[in-house]
Amino acid sequence: MASLHPQHQAALESALIRPRTVGVSDSPGEFVVAVAVLDEKLLYWSDIEEGWELEVPDGRGNIPSRGCNQFELRHVLYQVFGAPDAS
Repeated sequence: MASLHPQHQAALESALIRPRTVGVSDSPGEFVVAVAVLDEKLLYWSDIEEGWELEVPDGRGNIPSRGCNQFELRHVLYQVFGAPDAS
């Protein structure tokens, strides 16, 4: 968190949720831990890909599949919030 731009840090802090396990629909028995909701998508760390991911949950609250992008947290926040102000 400390390495994030202050605007992104503030936006993420307002989106944090109590961490919760979320099943992976295409991999029964697997789960991820969601830590925030950003634009109706769950933010989670993929321990298999070792990166942050965003997924829209399905009707049961699971994610359809694990992402495989290996994003750093700052990459995900740029996707959601865009570039922070230069000021």
